[in-house]
Amino acid sequence: HKLETDCDRMVHEFSNQLVKDFITPIDREDLNAIIHMLDDVEDNIDELLINFKILDITTIRKDIEKFTELIVHSANAVKEMFISFKNFKKIDIIKEKIIEINNIEDQGDETFEELMTNLYKISDPMEVIKWTKIYNGFENSIDSCERLGDRVSLTLLKNS
Repeated sequence: HKLETDCDRMVHEFSNQLVKDFITPIDREDLNAIIHMLDDVEDNIDELLINFKILDITTIRKDIEKFTELIVHSANAVKEMFISFKNFKKIDIIKEKIIEINNIEDQGDETFEELMTNLYKISDPMEVIKWTKIYNGFENSIDSCERLGDRVSLTLLKNS
């Protein structure tokens, strides 16, 4: 929750700074959309973790290991994209990271389909309900990284 709160605070600070700056290197609307989409990524991951608590998940299914790796990989690609985003001269690196994020999302879709197919073979309906919510949380987290990458791609197109 601390990361989520910190992220919300940074979005607020960024928005305030955006109002004060006379000239920005990128359209204000684009910067605002990107920062809010970055906040959405963090919010989705936070919601996923909250659901583990709410749903009283006490045993982790081994099959979520791949989903966990995909989220970490996607978050790292987002981080690297933003490190390069400081300098538009590194546009090739940014594009590479956007493609990487999109590829991870494709893997996430495949993983989601596989895990959901296997999940519905379980006979305990409560387990199916709980893990459906968890798997959807993983899917939403990875999808939000892709939406962010797509928005950065659009912003690059408009500003390069």
